[in-house]
Amino acid sequence: MLAFLFGSSMFVIALSALALMAAIKRHKKYKRFTAWGTFAFALIAGSAISLTFLGEWAGGLLAGLAGLLGAPAAAVGVIALFFLVGAAADLADGKPDGFARTSALVLPTLLTATGGALGLYGTQATTTVSQAGAALLGNLIGI
Repeated sequence: MLAFLFGSSMFVIALSALALMAAIKRHKKYKRFTAWGTFAFALIAGSAISLTFLGEWAGGLLAGLAGLLGAPAAAVGVIALFFLVGAAADLADGKPDGFARTSALVLPTLLTATGGALGLYGTQATTTVSQAGAALLGNLIGI
């Protein structure tokens, strides 16, 4: 029903991944393993959101703001690079903390909004992760 209302099954995948991320994050006993599960679901949710109307809206808004400031739309790539380096630094200690999860949610939208060759690679990567998440969630619910 939601997929019909919002025009994309990726929206349902994003909501499901966000719900699973919130549920796994609460488990304290196996925190080391649940941190990686939360990160994986954040990456799936971020990739799915980037392929919905929300991702297109946010990407258009960022490109428009860059244009308003006199910068090319590819300047969004600089912000994406900041999030990518920050996530890599956060993952260097072996567990994905808050910034890595935030980057996993935001970075796919930034990469698809970048444009040019980097935007093409970002779109291909987010499409692959979203399709893998859809297959995983489809198997979980029996579709």
